[in-house]
Amino acid sequence: MHVFVDAGADRRIRRFYWIQFEKYLPAAPDVRYDYSTPLNLRQQLWNLPFRTRARFGSTADAPQPGSDAAHVRGLLARAGYIFPSDMMNVRFVHLADDAGDTGTGRKEMLLFYMEDLACEGVAATDLIAGERINDRWAPIERRLLARAKQAFRVAKPRPGR
Repeated sequence: MHVFVDAGADRRIRRFYWIQFEKYLPAAPDVRYDYSTPLNLRQQLWNLPFRTRARFGSTADAPQPGSDAAHVRGLLARAGYIFPSDMMNVRFVHLADDAGDTGTGRKEMLLFYMEDLACEGVAATDLIAGERINDRWAPIERRLLARAKQAFRVAKPRPGR
């Protein structure tokens, strides 16, 4: 897990990048990561298949205890970084052993790109109508995805590595 932060002099987070590699151990031979749901958009990026999902929300909503998100939040908080009220993010997942591009596999590379939602001039509550995401999210999501894709470069390993 690698985390890179862009913050102001006040240590308030503007954006951060989180890169993570995981795989299931042989002791759990039947377990797989599953990103096959329609919520995870299939895209070809950097000449590799990825599953992509963009989201937004309040940073007051605590991540699940013990989760990777909780670990990253704690790491940044202990380093003195201050989270904005609301953030938006894109998660890119590449399953290295998913030759059939099914959205399932045992070896994953995760790339997360997160930004302060205020950079778009809105709060998370502005993007919700009742319990549904409203039409204001779609253009923000497109711009976020474009910035997130520009934030990373991924290359296949050379043969023999």
